[in-house]
Amino acid sequence: MQRKVYRAFGFLVYNNIFKDAEPYFPAYAANRKWFNYFTKGSMVNNVVMSTNEALPDWPTGSWITPDDLTFSGTVSHTIVGDTEVWCVPAEANNNYLPDCEKWFLAAGSSETLPVGTKIMFCDGSLAVNGQTITNPTQLKIKSSDTTVTANQDCFGIKFV
Repeated sequence: MQRKVYRAFGFLVYNNIFKDAEPYFPAYAANRKWFNYFTKGSMVNNVVMSTNEALPDWPTGSWITPDDLTFSGTVSHTIVGDTEVWCVPAEANNNYLPDCEKWFLAAGSSETLPVGTKIMFCDGSLAVNGQTITNPTQLKIKSSDTTVTANQDCFGIKFV
């Protein structure tokens, strides 16, 4: 796994990048406070090794909240395709987990974002005020409602 760290609206956000079929056996702490958003690839056949508890598959588009992280221990994951998971971890943010939501805009769709909207743009191609965004960046709507259009499927984490 490769990890890139970004700042979004005063918080640390991780971009965890996995290669297809890469072995991955992390130890998850109990009561983990993270948001996880799968923007590419997937993790399947997820199993808590000590209990054999089967966990759901996490394909592209999966949004995992602390309410979903009810397991603990070492987990065996099967990585399918080059996979990216964006994470907002409380432990990297002074044990504080900001309010976040999954944000997705399908290719060819448009959405008007109201003033005050804050999105950590993670992946895709998004047209905003005549500019195209393709790299991870903070997107904050400051002065007027703004219509954005997805040139490709777009993934982001909305800070609410």
